[in-house]
Amino acid sequence: MTVAAGALVVHGYVPDHQKGLIRTDQKAEILSEINGATAPACVRSIATTRTAPRPDGDTQDGQPAGGQADADGYLMTLAPGRPLEAEWTGQNVRLTVLAAITSGKVMVVPVTAVSAGADGSTAVTVLEGDGRQRRVRVKPGTTGDGHVEVSPLGSGALGEGDRVVTGVRADAATRGGTG
Repeated sequence: MTVAAGALVVHGYVPDHQKGLIRTDQKAEILSEINGATAPACVRSIATTRTAPRPDGDTQDGQPAGGQADADGYLMTLAPGRPLEAEWTGQNVRLTVLAAITSGKVMVVPVTAVSAGADGSTAVTVLEGDGRQRRVRVKPGTTGDGHVEVSPLGSGALGEGDRVVTGVRADAATRGGTG
């Protein structure tokens, strides 16, 4: 028999490569993929050791795995910012933890547009209207959703709406194309 009381909490597993980004008290969002409802939350705790669900579907702390028999990683507990309705019980939900934010609007480029030089500098290549390319040194910042914040190291070197090179097609490179 299992008896539970109190407000609903949400458990999720954080993979190895994201563990260093999560801390207690970070803001988060819970999304029900069944009905599209969202709820604010914050990280209450994150395990210091990896957790693997037991073969019977329970996690090591005795809480149901919620259908995530293949989930493993660092067990994270989220506390909803408001009481969740009973319909949230047992649902698989999408968790988004706000790992970093900017203080306002910033310039971003696709992550693939940033390259590193042998000297450790980072740059983007701007594609001019006439097809010429120019390299602009930048300082990278916050990343998310495949984009990275960039601050040009030099005035007027990079502006809103500039086209940046994200890669070069192999066939274009052999024919002198710009990619």
